[in-house]
Amino acid sequence: MYDKNTFTYGAEIEWGDIDRRMSIPPTLGKWEYAETDIVNLRPPFEYRACDPLGKEPWMGGEVNMMPTKTWQEQVDRVMKLYEMFLEYGNQPTTSCVNHGHIHIFVPGLKDDIVALKRLIAYVKANQQDTIDACYGFYETKDMKSCDGAKMYLKYDGGRLMPDYMCDNIINLATDFDHFIKLHAAGKDGVSMGRPFRYAINTYCMKHTGTIEFRCFRSTILRHELESQFRFVEKFIDAALNDGPSVKEILAAENYRFPPFIWNVNEYLGWIQTKYPKERGEKKREFHDAA
Repeated sequence: MYDKNTFTYGAEIEWGDIDRRMSIPPTLGKWEYAETDIVNLRPPFEYRACDPLGKEPWMGGEVNMMPTKTWQEQVDRVMKLYEMFLEYGNQPTTSCVNHGHIHIFVPGLKDDIVALKRLIAYVKANQQDTIDACYGFYETKDMKSCDGAKMYLKYDGGRLMPDYMCDNIINLATDFDHFIKLHAAGKDGVSMGRPFRYAINTYCMKHTGTIEFRCFRSTILRHELESQFRFVEKFIDAALNDGPSVKEILAAENYRFPPFIWNVNEYLGWIQTKYPKERGEKKREFHDAA
């Protein structure tokens, strides 16, 4: 059994209209230099994608929050960051292309292949209900005329781990390294491809030790952040300790997740001005909670 009081938490915050020239206290978080999937909404950079390097434009970007021992502390830190931007003269924004990724670390999980398999079995059974509740994608007529819109907006944070992959991990994985390898294996469990980042991204454990929940939209509202973290805590607690299903979790309490709000101008502005991924450099690191 795993004690939820030992779980630690982190977050990737994606906001438009925040000044990359502002210094962030290292105890709070730090700027990320690879994210391209953010669009600004305010003049003078209205509907212009962020620069992962924070140079041209110097507004909009991602902040990787320092991890905390409780999710409540993590929410407090995010809101402190938000207040700092307000004091700096910014008005942070969210858009239909931005996300908010939540990370959870479970001490000892990497060394427990039985629990890892139990986690994947729970993911298999509950991932669709999670995506439906948390990601909220819907399609519109004008979206169909926007190149790549449905693919990105539906699947960037809403991709299901295939049943065959779940089954291979449950039936074949022998240790953590094999567990990770099977995230990139074909249906035969042997042939190798490239791993995808699924809505509940357990492959992330390879790089940071954390499970990443990609299935949330971006928010600047405390109650939506709290809903995200409450849900993630209950999801992992249930997965590792034979707890209730996601449907039961959602029915037991009131959750208000950030909604998906389609905006054709936001999407087209972003797609027409975003930098290629080569512009930045992704760095994945593990930090102890403090």
